[in-house]
Amino acid sequence: MLRLLLIAGLATTLSAQVVINELQPVPPTGEPEWVELYNPSDTDVALVNLYIYDRTSRASLSGVVVPARGFAILTRDTDDLKLLRRIPGIARLYQVALPTLNNTTESIFLATRDTVVLDSVYYDMRWGIRGRTLERIDPLRPGYLRDNIGACIAPDSATCGYDNSLSLVERDVQVRSLRVDAGRALTIELANRGKTTFEQLPIAFRIRRPTGESWHELGHVTIEYLPPAATSAHTFGLAEVGLTPALGVGEFLLQAIALADDQRKWNDTAIATFFQPLSLQQLVINELMYDPLDGKSEYIELANPSSDTLLLGGLLLGDQLPPQSVLPSIPIPPGGYAVVALDTGIWTTFPELRERSQCVVLRASWSLGNSGDLVVLANPDGSVIDSVRYTPSWHFWGLKDTKGRSLEKLMPSLPSADRLSWSSSTSERGGTPAAPNSILPQEQSLLQLSAAPNPFSPHSTDPRLQQTTITFRLPWQSARVTLRVFDAAGLPVRQLANGMYSGAEGALLWDGRNDAGFAVGAGAYVLLLEATSALSSETLHERAVIIIGK
Repeated sequence: MLRLLLIAGLATTLSAQVVINELQPVPPTGEPEWVELYNPSDTDVALVNLYIYDRTSRASLSGVVVPARGFAILTRDTDDLKLLRRIPGIARLYQVALPTLNNTTESIFLATRDTVVLDSVYYDMRWGIRGRTLERIDPLRPGYLRDNIGACIAPDSATCGYDNSLSLVERDVQVRSLRVDAGRALTIELANRGKTTFEQLPIAFRIRRPTGESWHELGHVTIEYLPPAATSAHTFGLAEVGLTPALGVGEFLLQAIALADDQRKWNDTAIATFFQPLSLQQLVINELMYDPLDGKSEYIELANPSSDTLLLGGLLLGDQLPPQSVLPSIPIPPGGYAVVALDTGIWTTFPELRERSQCVVLRASWSLGNSGDLVVLANPDGSVIDSVRYTPSWHFWGLKDTKGRSLEKLMPSLPSADRLSWSSSTSERGGTPAAPNSILPQEQSLLQLSAAPNPFSPHSTDPRLQQTTITFRLPWQSARVTLRVFDAAGLPVRQLANGMYSGAEGALLWDGRNDAGFAVGAGAYVLLLEATSALSSETLHERAVIIIGK
């Protein structure tokens, strides 16, 4: 009988003074179910002798008053709802023994004791989203129409006591989406969800790091003409909105804000995450543990030789092109390190890394080969930042067993692909993850050519003294370098570099052997550095003495 009267009563919906405006049939955990009523008239309406029904039960609305052009909210537990929802003071909240709202389909209606229906809503949760309310789009159209019911799109998942997020208002611009193609352009999509045409619509942009620093204002653009019900997409070059390389590299959040004098501020913004790509060797591979002891972990150490804090978020790491694994957003300060381990066994040897934010354990489908492998670090678009193809022969020749010992770079600034940039770690623990490499030269003097340790001996029992690192500094950004070793009689012993292309600084190892591969005797040896600028005819000659002990 109620169902028949409901259908008959739908004809009265358009003239009803109070309508069912919003429902929460499937609330988030802890939130009670609730129903919002709306009064579109200019006078308060007292719901005398009225009830709210579902198909099987009803609850009295005696004492409920819906304010003019306002809302009344009905719920079983007003205290819980006030804790979980921000309800405006102009809305009225009532505790009512509501019928239970079904999680599938349901008909809800306002009616008299004699079941004369004043308003009704039919819903099907397949139209909605769990945790979000169902809203009536137009309060003056019947609530049983499918195209008049939809899931709330407000950020708070409901508009309890406010205008529905789907209803038509006078002025409402929505920033629907923002996409950034790093290094190229951004695209913003807008929609006019109001009744008023926007002749000119300014859009402002601002940016920040994901780590929570404050927003930095960028530029703005102006969109011309956006009529009601229209959507439009607009693409701009990054420089047009103030996005330049001077902002730095790494992961950023970009926010677009429609500067419209409209009635819904919550849909005026959109945020996009994008990655400003790193250039070649702006972040470098600095240490490789490819053959750890049993129960320990392989790891790759990355070093930041730049003057900016870099974020790993979105970078790719793996043993092929393109790399297989996406790195999390770890910050690396200038001169700092990050460690990517392939197993939690790294904490056994280096327990201090467990609490370090610069160490991450990566669950990867790849591993570092003991007979050699390729390691690639790349931007999210696949462009290579650094790579190295190592082999076991890069270890110091005097080591009989290299298991559990990492390959370290002499200096982070050296080219990773050059075997002369690498040698065995001399650390007692086999490696130096998240710390300066054990073979890194000590603080250098102002000399253009130096060696450390000095003296050294290939026959020493201390691995730290079995080879020396020769470092040099040049007054040019690029040069050709020749480096030779002579004995005390002036006879050539070893040629370490012959016209090698170099930057302003570099490093080479000498293992105490001659060109024939035999260890030289104890005594004094002379290093001779000859360098020629790559851009001019300027030359430089520098000498230094190295002592080999017994």
